[in-house]
Amino acid sequence: MQDKLETFQVINDNGDEINCDILLSIPAIDEDGRYIVFTDYMLDENKNSILQYGKIIEIDNEQIIQSINDDNKVRYIKKEMEKELLRIAEEL
Repeated sequence: MQDKLETFQVINDNGDEINCDILLSIPAIDEDGRYIVFTDYMLDENKNSILQYGKIIEIDNEQIIQSINDDNKVRYIKKEMEKELLRIAEEL
């Protein structure tokens, strides 16, 4: 995970600006771009933060976040996030 969180804003369906933090950024497998794990700090029914997965791509010099719906890519991202959490835990 990063020392300092990167924040970006999205506009929801109601036109409200929502702040999101990138928790992890890793190179995309077999593709250009980067995968990210991010949150807007919304909670699920168990009061856990909801994590979202996306891919940052560049179109016309603008960065766009694409949703990731491929199970293999999500598994890869989760494994990389687990490795990063273990690395951080070892440093404590």
